[in-house]
Amino acid sequence: MKSATYIFALVVTTCALANAAKFTVQSVDSNCCEFSDVQISSLKKAGYSKVVCPHGIACVGTVNYPDTFMQECASLVGSLVDLDRDGTVDEPKLQQKLTYKSGGPIVVGGKNQQEEDPGEVEGFEYTFSTQVWKAMNGGSLPSEPTADMKKILSEEVAHMFHQFGYAQVDPEKFGVDDYTSSAACREAARIACANPGWHHVENKCPGTVKIEENYYEYPQGFTDYRTPGDNKVTLPFAEGGCNTPDCDCVEFFHQASKMYLGITPGWLGSEMPRTKEGMAAMLSTEFKAIVDGTAYMKYPATLEDGKYDGSAQCGKPTPAEAPAPAPAKAPATTPAKSSSSAKASSSAKASSSVAKTSSSSTETSAAGNVGAAALAVVAVFAAMLAL
Repeated sequence: MKSATYIFALVVTTCALANAAKFTVQSVDSNCCEFSDVQISSLKKAGYSKVVCPHGIACVGTVNYPDTFMQECASLVGSLVDLDRDGTVDEPKLQQKLTYKSGGPIVVGGKNQQEEDPGEVEGFEYTFSTQVWKAMNGGSLPSEPTADMKKILSEEVAHMFHQFGYAQVDPEKFGVDDYTSSAACREAARIACANPGWHHVENKCPGTVKIEENYYEYPQGFTDYRTPGDNKVTLPFAEGGCNTPDCDCVEFFHQASKMYLGITPGWLGSEMPRTKEGMAAMLSTEFKAIVDGTAYMKYPATLEDGKYDGSAQCGKPTPAEAPAPAPAKAPATTPAKSSSSAKASSSAKASSSVAKTSSSSTETSAAGNVGAAALAVVAVFAAMLAL
């Protein structure tokens, strides 16, 4: 009986997750996300007309950017700021650094590079291009993001979290100001131009050959790699399109930490290990310690499943701005977790050719949301019976 009840709980929980509400794409001047007048004006001037805003962190898009891509962006943001998906941000300090409500950065999406490169957008610290057009191969954006497009989008969101989140909350672990003051960038410097090691294709390591502007490769059969930690490399690199730590270190950290945690990134440097075990063997104890020991800096296995619940994106307070809780029969528990782009990144290409999607908002019915919530309640009750 216990076994049957447990299986029932598992099935119902799975159904509840499958019915998680998608984010509703809003107009930038709606009262949902509560942009300031200056932010609304600058977004419209730059060509961005719609937004999703999980936990006060924004993904905006042009009229040509499909709603499904914006919902994917929102799910990624929600999944990184709320790792256990309980609807509450894990580390308030991280959310405070990333929210547009304090002038933080935003993710911007468009059908091509031109739409994603509007220059400075007043009211926001930085704009991170989604860069999914890199995977179009000259076509148009599909109605749903492809697997490669999801990887690219996941990378850019992760870069934003690192540079403007982790690095600001905990600079001694994740800072990107130089190659010496943080554990993350010391590791990038230690194994730069080694094998196994780190080489961003836009930077010139000793022995690499220039293929085109800001693109360098080792020649076939090359063996004279740098020994990790020796003095054969001077950083920052003298030549390259990603030669400063706020790009080079951010790119390295994304690949190293993701692979170490068991998630394959969209692309890997040519000398980077291709397995979780190989990455763990290459990385130093210091680097692994900052990833293992920082509760809010993780890439969950569900990161790219697009299923973060968006039913309460508007008006739901975060720990940083929540009112005092109402009295309850049992005290609510609040997670107490520890307290820390890059420029354009290279990405794997994929081919896709489809018709242009409409920019109409995607909404989930109230009945669907209630049904998902009911399933979740039943799952909890069933799980309790199984104990």
